[in-house]
Amino acid sequence: MDFSAEEALTKLRTGVFLVARHEVLKDPNFQGTIILLCAHEKDGDYGLVLNRVSHMPLGEVFESLPPEMRGIREVHLGGPVEQDKIQILDWSGDPAPESQRIAEGLTMGGHWNFTWQLEDDPLQESPGKRFHQAEPGTYRIFLGYSGWGQGQLESEIEVGAWQVFQADVVRTLGLSAKELPANEEEFARWTSQHPALS
Repeated sequence: MDFSAEEALTKLRTGVFLVARHEVLKDPNFQGTIILLCAHEKDGDYGLVLNRVSHMPLGEVFESLPPEMRGIREVHLGGPVEQDKIQILDWSGDPAPESQRIAEGLTMGGHWNFTWQLEDDPLQESPGKRFHQAEPGTYRIFLGYSGWGQGQLESEIEVGAWQVFQADVVRTLGLSAKELPANEEEFARWTSQHPALS
């Protein structure tokens, strides 16, 4: 697949996908990764790796889970920065309070209650109930994130480290890590079949 840094840079914005270019990007933290760019701003960029998964007990992440929730669940490794911090992508259609919009139908973060305790007053806000009742496949939990300082990501694209794709974000997130397009050619085909929503 032909690569044009100039064309890739014109696509760079919040909600695009970064695909590591194997022949250029040798950093083990990012080699072979697919990243959703969650924030593209003047002072830097923030993204989450989509195709690295740790199958670990959620009880190791959330201390107060009830017994029925303590089994093995997918926890994605969002990147090498602050791997003790949780990030959440949510495309359930019912975003958490104070969440940040990434793209049409997709939010990140917000107020989540991981104590899983029911409120005595049913009129009180209880984000934990919402999360507990979320449908499987409509949210994703990440540990850590990927970050770039001002101009750093642009510099990496200029030397050919990343290809940039605009695809239907929610449909792409519906794929498991194993189902994700694995390289530039596959992602280009996926993008043509599932273009980004305007």
